[in-house]
Amino acid sequence: YRASSIINSDVNLYPTWSVSPCTITFDRNNAPSTVVMPASITIAQGSQIGQLPIPDIWDGHVFKGWYTATTGGTQITDTTTFSSNTTVYAQWETLHTVTFNVAGGTPSISPASVIHGSTLGTLPTNPTKTDYLFAGWKDASNNWFNQTTVVNADLTLTAQWVPTSTLTYTVRFYRNDGSSPQTLITTKTAFQNGCLLEFPIDPIKSHSTFIEWNTNPEGGASTRFTSNTQITSDLDVYAI
Repeated sequence: YRASSIINSDVNLYPTWSVSPCTITFDRNNAPSTVVMPASITIAQGSQIGQLPIPDIWDGHVFKGWYTATTGGTQITDTTTFSSNTTVYAQWETLHTVTFNVAGGTPSISPASVIHGSTLGTLPTNPTKTDYLFAGWKDASNNWFNQTTVVNADLTLTAQWVPTSTLTYTVRFYRNDGSSPQTLITTKTAFQNGCLLEFPIDPIKSHSTFIEWNTNPEGGASTRFTSNTQITSDLDVYAI
């Protein structure tokens, strides 16, 4: 009924309601204007925002997600509901470039992108070089680099080569499960005065959690065996 409607009998009138809209504004949070994203969208109050836009990578940054603050805050998802006008903020993670210098080896290896504070995960396939064995990767500070090394800056890694005549050592990994003799899991070859970069998969033992490898079957902080342990002889290491 309208104010001009003619009433000829008793009538019950009921109000009708419409849901007020609310505006969701997308703040690019320092991303340049070349990064394409909508300025805002309008949704009904109390409804889910639905599919969120995903901006492109820009200048060494990758999109982390939409949040209620420029840093920290609560992440916004497709199912987040809104009851008022709200600004949501793009948050970005810094990308670092890891460059591989094969130092005379082949083939060449393309650079990798790694999120700040993360690890490379999987190393590239080892390069090869005539009359040399590949010993691993080192950074510009002469530190060994492996798949668990945390990346906090751009890095150039250089392949380390050892002449095939150089002495090598054997590292034997034991399950350390109380059996006699000890159960051998696998063996690895290490170069003299080098470090072992490739470890076996962590063993599994019922009702126990694997902690580390150790050159002492009883464990101990001073005898831990890690990717930074320099190897000067054949070694037996034990699961702890």
